[in-house]
Amino acid sequence: MKWRIARVFKETERHWEALWAFYHLYQDYQDHEQVEDFLFIAFKQADVLVDVHMLEMLANEYLGNEKYAKYQDEVTLGLAAFYSKQKRYKELVTLSKDYLKEPRSFVVAAQLMNYIGNYYVQETKFAELNAYVSPLVSRFKARAPLYETTRYWNGLSQILLADYASAAETMS
Repeated sequence: MKWRIARVFKETERHWEALWAFYHLYQDYQDHEQVEDFLFIAFKQADVLVDVHMLEMLANEYLGNEKYAKYQDEVTLGLAAFYSKQKRYKELVTLSKDYLKEPRSFVVAAQLMNYIGNYYVQETKFAELNAYVSPLVSRFKARAPLYETTRYWNGLSQILLADYASAAETMS
């Protein structure tokens, strides 16, 4: 019955009630076969509500549980977007580095690289961008679209550092 109530809250776009209903389902039914879904739906409702405390807490709880993999990519990108909007770049870089150790999806990894590249460019940290991206270009060669994304940010950092010869070589 609680699951049906939570679902009705979600379907009628009563996001606040849905967030708490699914969060309590997650807390109360840890052995339920859909416990991962309960947590993910609570996370998505926190994202819709821009509840920064709950969004970060739920994302970290999800990513901290090794058994949860179904929505890992979406939660990772949601948390990265949150960190980027909040200008919490240290956490963004840490999240990205952790994901890039063993990327599950090169599409998600490329999107994370775009968040990282955007951060370094906004903060005019071109040398740091170059240092971050350069090793990744060779590491992820032939891993589309991550390879193209790292080449782009590497070439852009070289242009911004006025290293035009290296940029031309990178971009060709």
